[in-house]
Amino acid sequence: MELNRQMSIYQHQPEDEAESSTTASLSSLSRLSDQSRPTTKCTTASHTSTRRMSISPKPSTLEKTLAEKYTLLTQEPNNPKVLTDIGYVYAMLGNNDQGLAKISRAISIDPYNVHALRTRGDLYHNLDEFENALKDFNQTLSIEPRNAKALGSRGSVYSVLGKYEEALKDLNDSLEIEDDSFAWHSRGEVYLKLGHYEKAIADLTRAAHYDQTNTEIYNHLADAYNANHQYGNALSCYNNALQIDPDNTISLINRGSIHRLIKDNEKALVDFNHALEISPTQIEALRHRSGVLRLLNRNKEALADLEVALQLEPNDAPTLANRGEIYRSLQRHEEALTDLNRALELNPEDSFALITRGRIYEYLQNYEKAEKDLSRGLELKPNDVFALRTRGQIYYIRGRCGEALQDFNIALEIEPNNAFALRIRGRLYYMLERYEEALIDLNKALELKPDNGFALRTRGRVFFALNRYEEALIDLNEVLKSNPKNSLALKTRSRIYQLTNRPEEALIDIDKALTIEPININAILNRAEIYQSLRRFDDSLSDLAKALALEPENNLALKNRGEVYRMIGQYDSALKDLNKVIENENHNTFALANRGEVYRMVGLYEQSIADLNRVIAIEPNNEFALRIRGASYRMIGQYDLALADLNKCISLDSDNAFALRIRGNIYRMQGFYADALADLSDALKKEPNDTFALCTRGKVYQSLHRLDDAITDLDRALDLDGYNAFALRCRGNIYYLRGRYEEALVDLNKALQLEPGNVWSLCYRGEVNHALGLYDKSIKDFDKSLSIKPGHWFPLASRGALFRSMELYKEALSDFDLVISYHPEDDFDESYQRKALLNRASVYRVLGRYPEALLDLEESFKKEPNNIFGLMEHAIILRQQGQFKKALVDLAKIQLLDKSNKHAQQAMEEIKMLMRSQAQQHIVEDDESDESDDDG
Repeated sequence: MELNRQMSIYQHQPEDEAESSTTASLSSLSRLSDQSRPTTKCTTASHTSTRRMSISPKPSTLEKTLAEKYTLLTQEPNNPKVLTDIGYVYAMLGNNDQGLAKISRAISIDPYNVHALRTRGDLYHNLDEFENALKDFNQTLSIEPRNAKALGSRGSVYSVLGKYEEALKDLNDSLEIEDDSFAWHSRGEVYLKLGHYEKAIADLTRAAHYDQTNTEIYNHLADAYNANHQYGNALSCYNNALQIDPDNTISLINRGSIHRLIKDNEKALVDFNHALEISPTQIEALRHRSGVLRLLNRNKEALADLEVALQLEPNDAPTLANRGEIYRSLQRHEEALTDLNRALELNPEDSFALITRGRIYEYLQNYEKAEKDLSRGLELKPNDVFALRTRGQIYYIRGRCGEALQDFNIALEIEPNNAFALRIRGRLYYMLERYEEALIDLNKALELKPDNGFALRTRGRVFFALNRYEEALIDLNEVLKSNPKNSLALKTRSRIYQLTNRPEEALIDIDKALTIEPININAILNRAEIYQSLRRFDDSLSDLAKALALEPENNLALKNRGEVYRMIGQYDSALKDLNKVIENENHNTFALANRGEVYRMVGLYEQSIADLNRVIAIEPNNEFALRIRGASYRMIGQYDLALADLNKCISLDSDNAFALRIRGNIYRMQGFYADALADLSDALKKEPNDTFALCTRGKVYQSLHRLDDAITDLDRALDLDGYNAFALRCRGNIYYLRGRYEEALVDLNKALQLEPGNVWSLCYRGEVNHALGLYDKSIKDFDKSLSIKPGHWFPLASRGALFRSMELYKEALSDFDLVISYHPEDDFDESYQRKALLNRASVYRVLGRYPEALLDLEESFKKEPNNIFGLMEHAIILRQQGQFKKALVDLAKIQLLDKSNKHAQQAMEEIKMLMRSQAQQHIVEDDESDESDDDG
């Protein structure tokens, strides 16, 4: 009678990390292979179910007993009890046929003999003839319902058949009647199968107390302790069994399994070797020893054991699966798949074979097949940590982060200290931007394995995402210390250097990464960005061309190249790239914002605003879009809208120098010079070499009559950029205002060489030529300005003043009329409109059209009541009209404003002389009148 059941080792230890916790149950090491027998949570080597005939006395003793019984039988040939006893002894000697014949003869003599019926039932039970056993036990209990031993035996049969409820009822009834070791043993086994380990331990301990030499009891008790993770107690039980029977192969195999579980592989090997010395063809022992040898990296010997096992049983599915696992660990995948496929043909429900094959498919990147096998394996074995980890990793690779996270959560509930699962879940949390949870997992993983490069690298990236750059650098430096060619760590560190304004170090790292991965498009794009930040635009464009050669439709490369083209003024090329990006991604805000800036730079302000509106609709706080739209609004004179954008931009980033200088320029144009000065000075604190801000502040200083300060700013701007046309024309204008006409001409001529069609530079030079009396050159400049920008107020106002000086009054009035009726635009300067009013008043005065002259002067005085030129013109007209006292008031005001004004002093003296002369004339006239009266 074969009492031992076959089993296999669940050798599920990956070669990259043997991370199964020492607290894992033996389910990760072995499994029952006897499919005819109900599976239980006990996963040590199988034992026979509890049977009354399972313990055999020594053969010599049995033969002596048999002789004695036959002596009695000769005296009473039909004695049922003697016949039954003889049958029992035959069964113990392994002669089951003779045993059944004798007991059956006893029952034929006495059909109601409960002793014979129960004994035959036990024999049928031992022979696995369970239905016949049940018939005999039922017959026994119909005769004697409270027969404790029959109840116990029938309960044991029910247990084998998986009828646990019926088994427990019989065994409970048996134990109420009689305190029987067999019943305690049988009920303990039922509890063990049901997973009620504490109850099983209690019953089996009671059974061992009554029957201290029964190895089966100790083995089952060890099973219960093992299943309950009480490995020390399990070992004690196997030790007890082996003290009773040192050559019990099942006890040796199971004790070896416990040693293996607690990572005492040498002791495990001793037990398996001993078992195989006793029984060299014990397949179960061969499989177990193979597993230990593999853990000791003795793969050749491990394979040899499995080869022997397969020679004994070529179609043994567990052995095939175990050999498949070893082939997998050796990366002999074709051979592994051959074994595993055959194992699964033999047993499609083999969870170990399914999971191992799934892991191979995962390695071969056949994720669909891998997921199918692993999912089926997990249906059969829901708490298999390796299967959960592997499937979770597949979900992670395929971007199914939620499902991946679910698998790793379950795995970590089972094994909280599984470093691999902690690392991958940490990575998942990082991908899901759950950074704090990621740090918890990665910190724990690094406590378990401090030098793990993957965990260090991932934690470095988490720190990077949290802007904790110094901590990120510590982790990445550690990774690169042990692995200088880790390209991902190099790329991440490069990015951190880039963000912390260390572009040269960033370039070193990204160059190293590209020597490792020359065609890594992301690294190429990163280096292009670094080159751009270093203003090495040719190098940047070269890298972007490489990226686009690899991926012609790569939007990131296209939009970055579009931005570089914009920065170097190649606007057509920039638009070509950015248009393509926007065709591919209609709502790409980066491309839209850059195209909006290109449109602004080429003067297409409406198109610029349209693009930027789209950006801001998607990203209301996009600072770049806000400041560029503000600049575009400024260029079309919509100052309120411009200021709204720039104010918001500055509220989001108070250090935005671009927004500050544009707002400062708007304030200047609106005449809010104090505000303009504050913004421009703030911008220059942040960017001291900003030539536009220097020039604009210079213009503000000019408007505030702080000409020395203006010259200082413009000199600084021209030191930085000697070819800055804006700075040249601004300084040329100030030289003109200071009467330094020759220096003014030098600056303005140079400005016009750079920008031949600039209306402002032409007009400023025209004013200088006017002051130098070079009227023909002056008119030529003003006429050219008006040919470029017909009807523009500046050249009209300046040419009108020239015509007045040339006494071409009709032409002068025509120009002044146009300026005064001018509708303000983005670059309109009201001071020139007031100047035109004053100059027209002067022409009206010369022409004797005093009422019109006075109207223009009064309108001018509303804005500039202290304008000396206007006051002088007003005084001259009043003098011409004989309003000397009022004229003197104007001239006195001029002297208060400008004590050195000789023209006002001279005019005042002339008026006083006229007034004295007029007074004397009145005296003479009065005397003549008196004489007339006297004569009268």
